[in-house]
Amino acid sequence: MLCLSRKQGEAILIDGGIRIVVSRVEGNRVSIGIDAPESVRVRRAELPPKGMSKEQFIPLKGICRDKTQDAA
Repeated sequence: MLCLSRKQGEAILIDGGIRIVVSRVEGNRVSIGIDAPESVRVRRAELPPKGMSKEQFIPLKGICRDKTQDAA
């Protein structure tokens, strides 16, 4: 997983015309905006895709760790 640091108002561009912008940072909450073509589905990772029940769905959880933690 690629982990990037961004400040409020900064963006990340992903091939295919996807732009992710850090809209607001308040405490430990970050609001992001996503610009993507209509053909790209965007959903929250903790929600199951359409047609899949909550019982069938196992959400993926990615964690970025500071590289200094790996040195210990």
